[in-house]
Amino acid sequence: MEAGAAQEGSIAAEVLSKHGHSAQPESQQVVAVLHALEQVIVEEKLPPSPTSFFAAGMSVLERPDTRGSAQVVQAVCTLLGLVLPRVPNPVLRAKWVGASALITSVLKQHTAQVGLGRGGLIRTRSW
Repeated sequence: MEAGAAQEGSIAAEVLSKHGHSAQPESQQVVAVLHALEQVIVEEKLPPSPTSFFAAGMSVLERPDTRGSAQVVQAVCTLLGLVLPRVPNPVLRAKWVGASALITSVLKQHTAQVGLGRGGLIRTRSW
């Protein structure tokens, strides 16, 4: 996979179909973060799977420079909202405690700014 090359039915294709043609700054940020995550996945020689996007997204949220940007946090949360329903349940169960603590912490830090991303995450799975 080349960064930015979206295969039909892929996470990237879904994101680009929803946000790729929008002039809204929020959509442009989602597309920029998508491309950054794709680049990380390519550099790490990982498959462009939901699990890889989940891991890359969580890695981005762990970075202090990311946590300071409400726009990046919202974009990552939007992408995680699309990715989480596709991540295999065993992976989510194994990573749930750490991932939920990180997401909760980040969302509390940016409560007012990331309402849409948080809503997307909350509705992604029924446990």
